[in-house]
Amino acid sequence: MAVILSQIIPLLLLIAQSLVSALPDVTAINLGSNDCTQYPHYIGGPDNHRDMTEPFVFVPDQADNSAINGLRTIMMPSSSLTISTIPDVAINLFACTNGSVTDWGGSQSNGEVFLFSTDPEDEELAYAAQGFKPEPYAHEVAGVRQDGVFLGAQNTTTWAFKFLPSTGLAGSRDHYQVRLLGPKSSGLVTGVVGGFVKIVSY
Repeated sequence: MAVILSQIIPLLLLIAQSLVSALPDVTAINLGSNDCTQYPHYIGGPDNHRDMTEPFVFVPDQADNSAINGLRTIMMPSSSLTISTIPDVAINLFACTNGSVTDWGGSQSNGEVFLFSTDPEDEELAYAAQGFKPEPYAHEVAGVRQDGVFLGAQNTTTWAFKFLPSTGLAGSRDHYQVRLLGPKSSGLVTGVVGGFVKIVSY
């Protein structure tokens, strides 16, 4: 009986945590998506005739499951942005160029940029030729500006993190699916936790 309880209790805690979000009540302020000026470490400008940033990373922040906070986001060809459960996994670097987010150096994207799917139930961030752009946001809580720049779109910055175990196939690893909770999404469901994604200079 003790063994059974030891297996059931963590599952119940995860379900309860998933259904009751402890995220702070933030006001998301769109900083603009026409160029890269509001992304961290902007290095463009009229003097060098460029609109670009130095590299940055996407970091899970203030998630309902605190174990997710600070983990590394990774991006592989033909896939969407995910969170690795391996703390020291090889890091992916991203950047903003000409108002669009892509991988630093363009080695993985084949010229495509990061876009959200237009499917309201599948708002994952992936390399794509069509879709809508991610945008930088500031957060305010009770009128007080919070530190950092956050990733979002359509005036929302809340993301859903869903744990997906390895399939056992070669190259498959445990990871978290990362999906923006847009205005028409299904919201948080059992087994999914909410959080934010911060844009941090590397």
